[in-house]
Amino acid sequence: MLKEDQAAELLRRCELITNQRLTQIRGNLKKAESRSAAILELLVIEEISKIAHRVDYEPDSGASPDILLTLDTGRKIWIEIAFVYPRFGKEKRKSDLVQDWIIEEAKRRNISPYKISFRFDGEKQEAGFKTTLPKLHEKKKFLQDSEIIGFFETIKQFPSQKYSFKHSYYSLKLIYDPKRDGPFISSGGLVQEAPKTVKENNVYRVLDNKRRQHNVPRLIFLGSDQSPIFSDSRMINSARDSIFSKTQSISGVILLSISNYFQQAKYQIFDNKRAKEPLTETDINRLYQMNFNRWKYSAPLEQYEPDNKNGFRRVSGKLGINKVENNTIQIEIPSKILLDALAGKTDLKQEYGPKENKAFNCINEGWIVTSCSWKEGNIEAGEDSKVILELEPPPEAVYWPNKN
Repeated sequence: MLKEDQAAELLRRCELITNQRLTQIRGNLKKAESRSAAILELLVIEEISKIAHRVDYEPDSGASPDILLTLDTGRKIWIEIAFVYPRFGKEKRKSDLVQDWIIEEAKRRNISPYKISFRFDGEKQEAGFKTTLPKLHEKKKFLQDSEIIGFFETIKQFPSQKYSFKHSYYSLKLIYDPKRDGPFISSGGLVQEAPKTVKENNVYRVLDNKRRQHNVPRLIFLGSDQSPIFSDSRMINSARDSIFSKTQSISGVILLSISNYFQQAKYQIFDNKRAKEPLTETDINRLYQMNFNRWKYSAPLEQYEPDNKNGFRRVSGKLGINKVENNTIQIEIPSKILLDALAGKTDLKQEYGPKENKAFNCINEGWIVTSCSWKEGNIEAGEDSKVILELEPPPEAVYWPNKN
């Protein structure tokens, strides 16, 4: 969704907008399981502030919706916000870990993991397909399973033959193809979140939960960069119609879908004609003035802390190289990368690889820094500030004559 210092800047802005310390959001940002939901709240607060006269966050001490929006017309709209996670997110994590365990074991046995394809299928149910996989702490038990050991031993015995294997208990099928090469691992399976009825639809489930919380007329804001249901208009419409038929307290629903692949967000407004306080045409036109594409989005944030601790990384940017004149060059280095390099946490080659040979060659050959300057970044675009070093070739060596 957003990177760490983007979220920090967004939090700073929202605390200025609401004129208060957003203690609960701060706490939710610290926990992986609630981080995406907290960022969604911040995105909504900032964006509605651009179309509002006033934004109050949790103004009532008792139970109330999240935000009270006051338009310049004097119209007040209560807003509740919810992030929609994939319903089978934990199962997805299990399948990712099983794949990692198999790859690690293949490497240990000197078998190319690129020759192994993965398929995770499951048992069809009302909510979709349920998979049976080992628990997160059962790596040792899984790799010592006789069928898994037999899969690897068959490959060792017949390395030039294609081999397919389906586990008798786990929802796992492995295919070994000796002709297959990298650089990508092949993995697939049935879409787990494939509800057969509207009540098993995760959008419906979240809306129904919100419906029961308050009787105050309000607008529900649903957002996600992960839920597969958001791309299914048929399921979205059935969830909306079913909820609107049950309540008059929901004035409408705004559905925000964030595509991390296209780095773009789009939203739809569904108004409830049966509501106690329906959205007016003026309300809807004003709400459609929001723009959720001010920020550059990154990969989805997992609901667990990743092992490599890079899941919520800071913004950085590209390494820039510009020729100035007389063989002088400028190297633009993202300030956080430079700081980490000076601290010994990383180096430029590790961050940018061999493509920037020209910059690395100049540094290795002893080019001299003749000036240093600063270039402002763009936190919304995910671009860090940069330190600009101007370098020129080293002078020719001077050998003093021997006085003797």
